[in-house]
Amino acid sequence: MEKEIYLKKYLELYLEDMDMETRARQKTKIVMDYQHKLEEEGWILYPMEGGCVSPDRSTIFYSFREPYVGQLYPWLDNPGNEFQTLVKQMIASGDFVYASLS
Repeated sequence: MEKEIYLKKYLELYLEDMDMETRARQKTKIVMDYQHKLEEEGWILYPMEGGCVSPDRSTIFYSFREPYVGQLYPWLDNPGNEFQTLVKQMIASGDFVYASLS
């Protein structure tokens, strides 16, 4: 089973027991707040793709493309070491975690 890379606050909220409407509002706020943080750090918003792409174009953070919301993915078909390096940094910062919700 492959693990995805989730925004930690998003994942924690996903696992909490609450009504769907409250969860949806809070998830949107968490994800959009993080998107704005990334944009301030130089990430580029691509609305057609549903998220922000890293300055080196190796990684995308999906902020509004289901079912990938709150996740990091490689932006290029073969992102090389840049993607892995960026993921390691973001996990080390405590902002992201590996998880499998399938």
